[in-house]
Amino acid sequence: MTVSRNAPCPCGSGTKAKRCCFRSKAKTGQPPAAARSWAAWLWPLGLVVAGLIAYANSFQNAFVFDDRPAILESQRIRSLWPPGRLLIGSTRPLVELTLALNYAVGRLDPRGYHLVNLLIHLAAALTLYGLCRRTPSDTLRPRYGPAATPLAFSVALLWLLHPLQTESVTYLSQRAEALMGCWALLTLYAVSRMSGSHPRRWTVVAVTACALGMLSKPVMVTIPILALLYDRTFLTGSFQEAWRRRRGLYLGLAATWALLAAVTVMVVPGDEATVGFRIKDFAPWEYAATQPGVVWHYLRLALWPDPLILDYDWPIARTWSAVVPQAAGLVVLLALSLRAAARRSPVGFLGCWIAGTLAPTSSLFPIADLIFEHRMYLPLAGLIGFGVLGGWAAIRGIARAPHARRALAGVLVLVMASTYAALTIRRNRDYRSELKMWGDTVRKQPGNTRARLSLGYALAQRQRYDEAIAQFNEILRLKPQDTDALNNLGLTMEKMGKWEEAVQYFREGLRVTPNDAQVHLNLGLTYMHQQKSGEAIASFSEAIKIQPRFMLAHYNLATEFLKLGQHQDALTHYQRAVALNPFFADARHGLGAVLIRLGRYEEAAVQCQEALRLEPDNAKVLANLGVARYHQGRAREAVEHLSRALALDPASREAATNLDVVLSGHPELRGSR
Repeated sequence: MTVSRNAPCPCGSGTKAKRCCFRSKAKTGQPPAAARSWAAWLWPLGLVVAGLIAYANSFQNAFVFDDRPAILESQRIRSLWPPGRLLIGSTRPLVELTLALNYAVGRLDPRGYHLVNLLIHLAAALTLYGLCRRTPSDTLRPRYGPAATPLAFSVALLWLLHPLQTESVTYLSQRAEALMGCWALLTLYAVSRMSGSHPRRWTVVAVTACALGMLSKPVMVTIPILALLYDRTFLTGSFQEAWRRRRGLYLGLAATWALLAAVTVMVVPGDEATVGFRIKDFAPWEYAATQPGVVWHYLRLALWPDPLILDYDWPIARTWSAVVPQAAGLVVLLALSLRAAARRSPVGFLGCWIAGTLAPTSSLFPIADLIFEHRMYLPLAGLIGFGVLGGWAAIRGIARAPHARRALAGVLVLVMASTYAALTIRRNRDYRSELKMWGDTVRKQPGNTRARLSLGYALAQRQRYDEAIAQFNEILRLKPQDTDALNNLGLTMEKMGKWEEAVQYFREGLRVTPNDAQVHLNLGLTYMHQQKSGEAIASFSEAIKIQPRFMLAHYNLATEFLKLGQHQDALTHYQRAVALNPFFADARHGLGAVLIRLGRYEEAAVQCQEALRLEPDNAKVLANLGVARYHQGRAREAVEHLSRALALDPASREAATNLDVVLSGHPELRGSR
């Protein structure tokens, strides 16, 4: 019996009739609209719940590796105002803006940073789910149409939980990769909506997302090309038709390249080094020759993610046997992908997606390190797409009954997702502390001297000096006369108060590498502790001679000149330090202090205010600002600043003395303290 939409229920009226109508619709395979709506929300909800479970144990993890310069030691993220300043001096300004927001809310509490990283990853997974579910194709519809939503969910779920993603989520400074990946996926999702309603609205979304991706990380550079390939493969059928229909979209996407170029041009290469983290130098041909082996390693980790290593000691490929077989295999895979893409095959697009998203970091352009696992964040989506579609095709060939297919596919996805989640939870534990992470890395790669250097540095930070020295000596055994090991041995001796031994290690490091500006700086700092101003000034000057833009060398040289009363020399180098890093509060404070001594109180007050904006609770800056305000004739403000400085640092004799001087001249202000 068929019930018309507008006909009365054959069972009568009331609750019973509603139940009968529900049963009638169930028999025809069409659940009511409310049921369909709730079911549609269950898939995204499942992704969110799965992500929260897998990364719940990451929130207490520490800052590690590049988190130190990017977050712990970064002066750029200490202030949000003016916001436009973050667009200058970095190829990842949007990432720095999000880090600055984190700092504004929770300072250096890692939980807030982990929460934002996870939210970005969840947003990317939800976008990937939407993209896969909405992707139409003449090839896909007849084969996968009824299973589109479960297949899309499977791709997004496995991608979300894969332990290879931990380096982009749990490793906080690699937020750049996850944020860029989220914008890249949103760009393609917007393109997938172009054939439906509101094409202009989705054009704006696509171009905006692409621009934000360019501001997140330069590897976004290939996404406009991949968006065009997606349009041609799944929507229009040809490049000419895609251009004819959506010329404005592709002009907008191309314009984002200009934005990327502008941001890149505004970056001035830095000259500062971070103890324990040296950038390796590669010739372009060495980098390119090594990448085929690296890519095959990435593919292996996608299939079996073990072992995962934060910092690889990957060897440069120097022989034909180490290059030709791997490169030939990749050329074959790329040729097959291009051939399939020419035929508008979804498989071809997936192959091009993997190649296109890996190309910026695995091609002719050398970057800091040969290999990092986070570079697989976007390529992994293509590989998992291959696996899910291929697995579904295999299941269709094995199981004929639809319910058997669904059951078998569900079990396989559940097993893989559970395995990935368990491995992700286990990997998150390695990020608990720098000590644990570097211990894990050294255990997996005993010959990795940079990992041993970092482990020794972490041990020294915890005052486990004997263990730290053992790590540095092991490096010297593996690589005699390693400058970094000698440098860190000097730093460890300095922490132990063994100044003469520290000097000996630094001098030995300079004997091996005379033009190492970082070691000259560290030697100068040791001389400062020994009250040897002449030797300190000579060391800082030598560091500047080697690296004229070495901000810390300018700052410390200015500090020594200030101690000696050489105010004009101090002014010159403080000004240089501030010009090199406007967000370094100590340099602005030093500049304000020397300007006070030179009687330039207006300028001094400006510098102290800028330093306070970066460090609002710095008692020394408040004291100097009080002095500047007093000499400007603004006694009430001077009392306020000096009183606050004393509240923050009751032991400050200078602040107490200056406050007494101000109050003795203005007794009426005593009640305003």
